[in-house]
Amino acid sequence: MYEAITDNDIAVGRATRRSLWQKVKGNFEHLFSIAVEGGLKNGSFETDSDNDGIPDNWTRSLYPGGSAGFDTDNPIHGARAYRFTHPGGAGNGGGYLDSDYIEVSSLDQNSIKLNIRSSVTGIKNIVQVRYFDKDKVFLSSADLYNATAPDTNARSLSYNFTPPASARYIKIRLIGGYTDTDVAGSTYFDGVQLFQSPDTAITLSKLKMTQGSFSAASGGDVYITVHRYAHYPDMQKNGTNYNVQLFCQTNLVTSGPARQVMLRAPSGNGETFIVYWDYHSN
Repeated sequence: MYEAITDNDIAVGRATRRSLWQKVKGNFEHLFSIAVEGGLKNGSFETDSDNDGIPDNWTRSLYPGGSAGFDTDNPIHGARAYRFTHPGGAGNGGGYLDSDYIEVSSLDQNSIKLNIRSSVTGIKNIVQVRYFDKDKVFLSSADLYNATAPDTNARSLSYNFTPPASARYIKIRLIGGYTDTDVAGSTYFDGVQLFQSPDTAITLSKLKMTQGSFSAASGGDVYITVHRYAHYPDMQKNGTNYNVQLFCQTNLVTSGPARQVMLRAPSGNGETFIVYWDYHSN
């Protein structure tokens, strides 16, 4: 928490007091937590400068019966994770963290990455992005992760999203132990990161997509000739994310620095899968 150091604090002849060093410490912690301009701050929950049990740059809310706190015994990323505990019982739950406002543009794709672990299967956890307009008026929300069968082993989750046209700010909400599922247990969040697309221009000469969607009961393959960029494939069916198998085949192109990449869709029942392809310059 930032607190101004006054002239009186450092006046000539004045003894150095503990209160001055508390301000210095708090100001350093504040600067550390806001080091990423316009991005997600304190995503690993390492900083709690006022020692209130809530990570700086996040707001905590508890459901009926719920509890929360830092976990330093078995963090997934850094020295701290954050825990929500559902006590069991109808209508009870754990709670959630909301990030501070994060500046976004509807022209950019965003990627969120985080680590999660639950003490039991069956507890319901949600990772949600909440959209706000230029005046920070709430617009809508989207669940990036919504699961009642989480892994009891630590795992990494990654999701892409593009803000709607009028969104200029977002908040990330991490829900552990949602109230509509009566399962007692704890969920741990850690290492939350947000990546926003760089402004590197991608021209048609760098992107040649031979097929953008397909329908086949046995799955299918999409071949794409690409330049030397980092690639973030995403496959959706009716708005639901599916796993994508990515095969890099570097010997199929004979000229230039291009590469050919194949995406393989999962088997289905004749559904149409749409492949989205995003590029980040390296």
